[in-house]
Amino acid sequence: MASKKLLFFLFLTSFFIQEGLTQESKKIEILNADDLIFDNSNGIKAKRLVGNVILKHENSLMYCDSAHVVNETNSMKAFSNVRIEEGDSVEMKGDYLEYEGNSKLANFEGNVQMKHKDMILSTQSMTYDRSRNMGFYLKGGELLTNDGNDTLWSKKGYYFSDNQEARFRDSVRLRSKDYQIESDTLHYLTSEDRSLFFGPTNIYSGTDVIYCEAGWSNNKTQESQFQKNAQIFSGDQVLRGDTIYFDNELKIGRAFGNISIEDSTQNFTVMGERAWHDADDSISIVTHKALMIQIESGDSLFLHGDSLVAFYDTNNQRVILAYNHVKLYKSDMAGMCDSLAFSDADSSIKMFNSPIIWSEGNQITADYIQINRNGGKVESMDILENAFIISSSDSTRYDQIAGKNMKAFFKDNSLKRVNVLEEGKTIYYAMENDTNVIGLNVSSCDEKIVIKLDSSKVQEILFYAKPNSILYPEEQWTPEIRFMKGFKWYDAYRPRRREDVFIEEVLD
Repeated sequence: MASKKLLFFLFLTSFFIQEGLTQESKKIEILNADDLIFDNSNGIKAKRLVGNVILKHENSLMYCDSAHVVNETNSMKAFSNVRIEEGDSVEMKGDYLEYEGNSKLANFEGNVQMKHKDMILSTQSMTYDRSRNMGFYLKGGELLTNDGNDTLWSKKGYYFSDNQEARFRDSVRLRSKDYQIESDTLHYLTSEDRSLFFGPTNIYSGTDVIYCEAGWSNNKTQESQFQKNAQIFSGDQVLRGDTIYFDNELKIGRAFGNISIEDSTQNFTVMGERAWHDADDSISIVTHKALMIQIESGDSLFLHGDSLVAFYDTNNQRVILAYNHVKLYKSDMAGMCDSLAFSDADSSIKMFNSPIIWSEGNQITADYIQINRNGGKVESMDILENAFIISSSDSTRYDQIAGKNMKAFFKDNSLKRVNVLEEGKTIYYAMENDTNVIGLNVSSCDEKIVIKLDSSKVQEILFYAKPNSILYPEEQWTPEIRFMKGFKWYDAYRPRRREDVFIEEVLD
């Protein structure tokens, strides 16, 4: 029984000795001071240390000119040239320090500076929590990083030493040699040289301004991504999208979701769901419901294709290409084709592969059509190879003009004259007093033919050589006479409102 009591006593003694050693290791230790004075003036047993003071708490060393240490509360106050070395990487300086050993809270005041690797944080008041390896300030602070090339300021800031992350809030400003950031909230990963921004953020780079409400930027990889109301203002252009990504090293940008590119100089907007941009070659591609809108004299041109490609030609004039299922719409004109080229230089529109143009009651087809415009209005069209114009006044009668090549002329976007240059053929309903049909005129001429129209009706035909012409009475109007070879009426495919340009159709 006595042996059991002895074992129990030894156990308790061992426990309290070990606990005492543990507690002792958490006490603030005095390693050096020129003078040590015991001070009980305020009823608290304190030690006043003066001159070359060195203190230690766990793995932290503290230096100052003078200090008050209170063993009872395991706390201290340090004055003048205060410095804490946390391990071998974190160093803090200030004019004054209050330190609580039990909570491991260090409160610095006056010319506070914190260094961690290549990061330097400066403020007038900062608290550092050694238990969490986290420091924070609430009255304004500045961070220098990237070898002093980047400066970051905010009213509130938090720094986590373990993962080298700084979090800044309220009036955040980041200054770099290449750009500046103003944000509501910004997180900075110093090891990655990466910034993450939250809330309203403005980024200034040269003459460009970027706005977003979430995103990130990586100085090492020179990559950036902007989200939530992302907008880039560059000269006369504005790019908007749900997400905008840019690789500054490769000069490649991508955008996703609700994309719009507005150009106030050229009065056009390009929209879509996906976009890609090569800054070096000045090439942009927009896909997924791609749409170009150009405002012209109070009217707008709507152009859609599966893909819209923009680039600059050798004369530094912008060219926009549209590919696959191309449709265009204006209030007075519509069209469709397989591919199209739109030029800023002369506002011309070149249509390839089974192009069709609808203007008033006219349908124009050929292998290739070029629309020549001035001030947003159509002046003429080059209709080349298998040119065919059909004009309809009702659902039963169709005036027709065909030839190898044609030149059509417009006034106020209305077709007024057609020059058939080769192998011309015409079919039109001859009228008396513009009301009574007196016959169906079928003519052909190898030389030039000029047809004058008004309200999609043939008014006059001029032949530059003797034509072959026959006027057929109504009882002889067989389908072979009424319709030229290759006649097809595509009115069902005609876009009649702006939304119709997205309808994908294949010609019969």
